[in-house]
Order: sequence, then C-alpha cells, then structure tokens
Amino acid sequence: MMDAPPQDPDLSAPAPSENGSPEAEAPHVCVLLGASNLARGYSALSHYLTRNLAPQPVRILAAMGPGRGYGCRGGMLNISYPPIVDSPLFQRARKQAESGSRVVALVTDIGNDLLYGMDPDHLVATLEEVFQRLFDLNARIFVTSLPVFFEQEVSPMVYHSIRALLYPKSSVSQEHAVNGVRRMNSYLKESKDPRVRVVPPLDEYLGWDHVHYSLLRSTEVWNRVGGTLLSGWDRQPRHPLRFPRMLLSYRDNLHRLLMMESLKCIPRSANLF
Repeated sequence: MMDAPPQDPDLSAPAPSENGSPEAEAPHVCVLLGASNLARGYSALSHYLTRNLAPQPVRILAAMGPGRGYGCRGGMLNISYPPIVDSPLFQRARKQAESGSRVVALVTDIGNDLLYGMDPDHLVATLEEVFQRLFDLNARIFVTSLPVFFEQEVSPMVYHSIRALLYPKSSVSQEHAVNGVRRMNSYLKESKDPRVRVVPPLDEYLGWDHVHYSLLRSTEVWNRVGGTLLSGWDRQPRHPLRFPRMLLSYRDNLHRLLMMESLKCIPRSANLF
C-alpha cells in the first residue's frame, strides 16, 4: 500500500543546520505558475528543491491546475480556477520577499488561454503583467515556451481531436491556435529582459498529445527544470529525482484533484492558490 500523500513543503519547519540549529538566513522562496504539467510534477519538483536547497528552508507557493489560464478562468469537469494574474499568491510572496528571501519563479504551461479564445496580443500583455508582479518581488524568472508542434501545419483531424479531448468546450480555430503559439514563442524568443530566462525547449519530452510530458520521460523533464531553478539561487543539483518519486507526484496530483479540488473533502493547502 502506498504512503499517504506528503504535506506540502511550504509549511515545513526550517531545516536544521549541521550544528543542529535552524538556519538564521531567510528561506528561499519559489513561485510556481502553470497548469496540468506543473500540477503533475509539483510534488516531485517540491521534493527536489527541498532536498537540493537543504539545510536552508524553502517556501514554495504555487498557482496551478489542469486547464489553468493566466488571464482566463479555466479548469476541467467541475473544477474551475481563477486567472493566475489575479492570484493572491503574489501578495503572499511579497511578504516573503520583504523579509529578505530570494525569490525564483517558474512560469510554464502558458498556452491554455489561446484555446479559450484569448487574442495572442492580449495573452502577451497578460504575461507581461505577471512578469511585472514577479519583478516587484525582485524575482529571477524562468519561463517555458509553447510546443513547436503547434506552430506547424498539423492535420485538421489531429488538431480537432486534441482540442476535443483537452478543451471540449473550445471552438477556437486551428488558424487562431497556430498563430497564437507562433506569436507567444516569438515574443519569448525576442525578449531581451535579463530578468526573464527562457528554459531550453522541452518538446522532446512531450507525449502523444504534444501538450503533456510523457510519464516515462517526466523524470528527465523535472530534473532539467529543477536544475534550472536552482541556478536562480546559484546552487548546483546534488540529489536528482528518480522515477518512483515521479509516480508519487502523479498520485499526489490525483489525490489533490479528487479530494481537495473536486469533492472538497479536505481544505486547500495554504501554499496553493
């Protein structure tokens, strides 16, 4: 029998230093923003960061969930999430930043708004607003691009099949989606702001739908992303993720979706927004 899902690391006590006393230095703060890919990898990534930043504590704040949008309300089935840009997460992170914590942020899964019909230029403006909220925290920002697959002229049957499965209420045309992905990736590629670093493309790890990372390669994905985030604190990875940890992360995601967000049998964790 599997163990019960672990508590979120944001609420853990400060890690002890080598002499047995808590670190006096302010904890590192990690802001995680995304949708389904982040939700699946969240527990594993949190575990990775906590281990690799030890003995210093890390506080992790996340706004995520399947179908989550940055400027649109999104979700799946009976689960609905408010737009990330309006999240109270930023206010919570500000309190941590004012205490002297260095903030590192991951901005990922940024394509859902396009399938909800948002104009690409509007999404760019929304993303810039998110970046500004993170700039106000003096955060080091890492962002992932959209799958290059959707920049291509894929067959209408493939596009409509993926849209019907993942966005059943969407009526967005293939032309709108393709132009949107091209616009967003071009915007990220041409960005000259040194405070925003684009993570090297992760397309090789995507599964059959070209949207979600393959379970079998998810360990590689989150080791790469985690190592990139560590560089924001000038740290090197020492403890890589292993596949069993990824399986637990997927299980934890299902537990959150069912018990916390769908049935609401347990309260939402204080660090999840």
